[in-house]
Amino acid sequence: AAGRGGTGCVMGSKNLKAIAVRGTKMPEVADHGRFIQFLEEARRGFKGTESTMRWRYAGTAGALPWSSGRGSQAVKNFREGTFEEIDQIGYEAARQKAWIRDFACFCCPLSCKKSGFIKTGSYPGLVHDGPEYETGTMFGSNLMVSDLGGLLKEIFAGDDYGMDIISAGNVIGFLMENYEKGNIDKTFLDGIDLTWGNVDAVLKTINKIAYRDGIGDLASKGVKALTEKIGKDSHKFAIHVKGHELAAWNVHVDPGMGISYVTSNRGACHLNGRTPEDQDSTAMMDSTGVCLFASEGFGEDGLQNLLSAVTGIEWTKEEYLKAGERIFNLEKMFNFREGFTREDDKLPDRFFEEPLSTGPGKGSVLDQEEFKKLLEDYYLKRGWDPKTSKPEKEKLESLGLAFTLESR
Repeated sequence: AAGRGGTGCVMGSKNLKAIAVRGTKMPEVADHGRFIQFLEEARRGFKGTESTMRWRYAGTAGALPWSSGRGSQAVKNFREGTFEEIDQIGYEAARQKAWIRDFACFCCPLSCKKSGFIKTGSYPGLVHDGPEYETGTMFGSNLMVSDLGGLLKEIFAGDDYGMDIISAGNVIGFLMENYEKGNIDKTFLDGIDLTWGNVDAVLKTINKIAYRDGIGDLASKGVKALTEKIGKDSHKFAIHVKGHELAAWNVHVDPGMGISYVTSNRGACHLNGRTPEDQDSTAMMDSTGVCLFASEGFGEDGLQNLLSAVTGIEWTKEEYLKAGERIFNLEKMFNFREGFTREDDKLPDRFFEEPLSTGPGKGSVLDQEEFKKLLEDYYLKRGWDPKTSKPEKEKLESLGLAFTLESR
């Protein structure tokens, strides 16, 4: 997780390996009895449910065949939404050929992490984690890699370097498409034959990015920097929002995810939510440190009850969501201070101009006017100016954020 957005990169640049916090006493909570009651209710909420069993059996890799089956997977640099060979790298194949152990974060009942070693095929004996949905898609279907062993080797390399595998897979897919279309040649790629599905070429490129060697130096800066260098028509399939590469969900068939991508304050993010209410709730959940997946077991009012037990301050649903709204609007004003505008809230041209050619989503493409209307409706619901996307003065004042108007 530290790789996404560059946090891990910043740590690495400072030679910072870890942050350790030591203490001599247990952390205190305001209402210990209520806190224990909450934990017990959460435990019962997880126990034996179909959702918990799915997490334990497949982890996020369970979404690989599901997403591909509905045409919403990143395939061939987001050119397609369905990967015909998804079963070769999906969770069932991984259970048979690679996974040995299901494991969890501390005290979590989901055990959604998977690890093991490759039993057969390429790279036998490699100890690994994954694939998960994002890594399996961005280093798998997005690069047309259908060899499970090769995919796990790529994931191992990316994890070993502490990379953001979502962005790395996006960058490599972008280079592959430019190479295929003749926008760049082998010389540009330092002699690497970066063709679709070529695991060896992918591994060489990952290594170059990690060491910022040759093409890796430019590639490490992302697809926005690459398209500015390559030029030609490459901007049409440079898959990013605000310079942040898209996650593994294709939006040809999913305008709601498109709204999530363009309105996310950190650039293309699939985790924030599609509506203002979802985004506000997610902002609060992130502030508590609770996992998105585990939050499913807490119930509708679970996190506000948890906050009340821990802090001793009673949180209503309205107060909880307003605090999340304050966070989201503050982030938005940070972006305005740094020069971002409504023009940055846009998807790549590919999703509006190039219909999917295969799978259940065949022929699908986003309608430019309909998407524009969805985005304007979003701004109005937020209390933002639909022409500039900037929060209105009244909205900021209602959230105690009037001071942010002075910084821009």
